[in-house]
Amino acid sequence: MVTINRNRIAKGIRISGRIIASLETAFFIVWLTAFTFFGANVSQMPFGPFKYVLSLFIVLLGFFLAWRRDLPAGVFLLMISAGTGAFVYHISYSFNAWLILGLPFVIAGVLFISSWLLSIKQGSLREESSH
Repeated sequence: MVTINRNRIAKGIRISGRIIASLETAFFIVWLTAFTFFGANVSQMPFGPFKYVLSLFIVLLGFFLAWRRDLPAGVFLLMISAGTGAFVYHISYSFNAWLILGLPFVIAGVLFISSWLLSIKQGSLREESSH
């Protein structure tokens, strides 16, 4: 009974994390594209457009990881949030901007890690009950 509930809870947490990660990835791509084309003179900034293309690939990698593995996705999304914080701080020195761009990555990362922990506990309960 307990194992079925943990499995359902882990699945619900995983789906919530995927939805949040997907929405945040779409929002981040739109924001990054708008910033690149309308917000700044990219050619005069250090590393030029390379920084923006690299950011895009990193966020897309996090998105694809979110649909494959829980623990690597959770850790990677937390790293993306830290990178987003550094990026936003470099551009605008605004904590509120990070709350909009980085906090959803933290929430999704924590959801994936907690889903992984519930799945691990599920596996250990199965092993204990078989002995």
